[in-house]
Amino acid sequence: MSKPSLIFISALLLFSANLSAQISTDGTLGPAQNLQGPKYTIGDDLGQQHGGNLFHSFQDFNLNSNESATFSGQNHIQNVISRVTGGNSSNIDGLIRSTIPGADFYFLNPYGIIFGETATLDVQGSFHASTADYLRLGEGGEFHARNPSKSLLTVAPIEAFGFFGQSESIKIEGSFLQTPVGKTLSIIGGDISIEDGVLFAPGGRINLAAIAFAGEVEITPDNLLINTSNPGEIRLFVPEYEESEYEEVEPDGLIDDYENDAIYDNGEYEGSELEFEPEFGNVDVTDHFNETGTGQIFIRGGKLIVERAGIFADTFDNEGGQQARIDIDINGDIALIDGGLITADSLSDSQGGNITINAENLTLRGQFEELSPDDDDFIDSLSTIGTDSFETGVAGNIDIELTGSLEMTPGLISSVAQNDSGEGEAGNIHIQARDVTLQQGASISVDTFGDRNAGNITINATDKISLLQTDPYGISSSASEEAMGHAGNIILNTSELVLTEEGLIYSLSYGSGDAGSITITANTAKLTQSRITTEAEQARGGNIYFEVRDKLELFDDSRITAEARGKNTQDSGGNITITSPALTLDDSFLLANAYAGNGGEIKLVNLDFNRFTLLGNSWIDVSSALSSPGEFWVNKIRLTDDLFVFSSPEFTEAKFSLDRCAGLTIDTISRFIITIRDVLPPSPGDLMTHSPLSW
Repeated sequence: MSKPSLIFISALLLFSANLSAQISTDGTLGPAQNLQGPKYTIGDDLGQQHGGNLFHSFQDFNLNSNESATFSGQNHIQNVISRVTGGNSSNIDGLIRSTIPGADFYFLNPYGIIFGETATLDVQGSFHASTADYLRLGEGGEFHARNPSKSLLTVAPIEAFGFFGQSESIKIEGSFLQTPVGKTLSIIGGDISIEDGVLFAPGGRINLAAIAFAGEVEITPDNLLINTSNPGEIRLFVPEYEESEYEEVEPDGLIDDYENDAIYDNGEYEGSELEFEPEFGNVDVTDHFNETGTGQIFIRGGKLIVERAGIFADTFDNEGGQQARIDIDINGDIALIDGGLITADSLSDSQGGNITINAENLTLRGQFEELSPDDDDFIDSLSTIGTDSFETGVAGNIDIELTGSLEMTPGLISSVAQNDSGEGEAGNIHIQARDVTLQQGASISVDTFGDRNAGNITINATDKISLLQTDPYGISSSASEEAMGHAGNIILNTSELVLTEEGLIYSLSYGSGDAGSITITANTAKLTQSRITTEAEQARGGNIYFEVRDKLELFDDSRITAEARGKNTQDSGGNITITSPALTLDDSFLLANAYAGNGGEIKLVNLDFNRFTLLGNSWIDVSSALSSPGEFWVNKIRLTDDLFVFSSPEFTEAKFSLDRCAGLTIDTISRFIITIRDVLPPSPGDLMTHSPLSW
């Protein structure tokens, strides 16, 4: 049996208030009466039918946990459209059922809607719940809930949800709301709160739209349009429970080999029902067993908070269907807190989903479980945005457009080809922001474990990119030891680049593929005890292109390296090209060396010699352990062993090496040696082949 794909928003609350159950019609579309429960039957004789639209109007609509409301009508009805006009919110803790084949269901109460812990759906089509004041039908029709007398009922389809003034909230408190395969589930209101609840639309679509005051929401086939100057807040969260309160549930028949997916550690998929332990709150769009469609999630509002909860568009089986998609457009801020998740992973040979995020500021912070960056499970505990491929499918892309800042303290943004035995391929990550900050083990990564290449990372930050204490993570691309694919490329454009206290930017290949390249453009760049590196264990090193308009500074054992450790002669070191009028190396290194292959090139371009400062035990190295050294160029002048330059007293104890490494063990190829005056140990070994060069 093929694995399913899910659509799913959740956050599960273990609280349900005792409600005064009541369903009564208001007399505007049929006879006014109090219906008899607990199994309420609502036939088409209680409403009005216009073409394929069946309209109902209620004074009150509430359901206790042991109650149900069943809507029925003729088979040609396409939409069951219900409103509540009495001025009271609807508390739904029972079952809403529609027996009309394929009919979509609309539930409208402008005074508020609360779905309780035992609320469930059994509708044949899509389900839309809203606190809108009216529904717009085509160009001329309207179905008003707050002012019923303004209604003009037509046969036209519903085109928009309209709000006149202050909008009431929709709360989902411990509910599991599910639509049939391939259908849509919409929650459209003022502020939206999903606490310990689940929205699940397998192979279909989920719409979340929050309007705080006056506006319209329009659902189109490929978008969710919100027209308001006052969007509302959407919050998905799970209270912080004690770990002992919940028993871990292993996935059953869902993702057998998916060991690192914290999302599904809380759920067990059996047939068509999902048994869910309350650990995360989720929004999920995915494939179903033998269905061909994949899900889409559209979220619109003024603020989005995902706290110990998740938004998922994961693909388990998609043969010829459209690509899964998460599309989030928020006027204000987005925060993923304490393990909050947004994923569109591929868990089959199908194409994974894409994630598009537009907001002012985006924050990823905290962990679901407090772990240090050295812990093996650290990455799995982080707040995450990911489009990973776990089988042979191609991972989707991540596109983040911000008018303000991206802050990760810590957090993870990744597109990784996780499968080490197939042809899974990582996607690309593109980020546009004013400032980008990574701290405390934060990671932006594109990696491959298989035959195909890792993706690329492009970050455009108009003001600043800052990395602080990201070791062993940071901005990275890698290919694992088993991988045949190449590591991806990293492209950074910013005004100011700052790496501090083990800030890391790297592209590494541990397998047979080459390391990727790193291209950085900035006005100023400063590294303090940090590294920018490309490195290959069994192949060629990647290239580094560093264009700085003002100055580049390296302090306190900082390094820019393009090394190759491979045992074949073609495994040459990468090249480093630095274009900058000013360069400072203070106890720091530029390395383009190799083991069996030739050393790489280091080129300093457009350098102003009056702004070239080498201090302390700095080192520039293009050597090779077993083959020919590379070349070192300064302003188109190639330096050689017999060319002595720079007699400035500022160049204290700094050395440049073309020497072949005398230490022939691969274990020492990456060592950095502290030198003393007038002695040059070759890099990276510890023997000296001839007299040192002097600056």
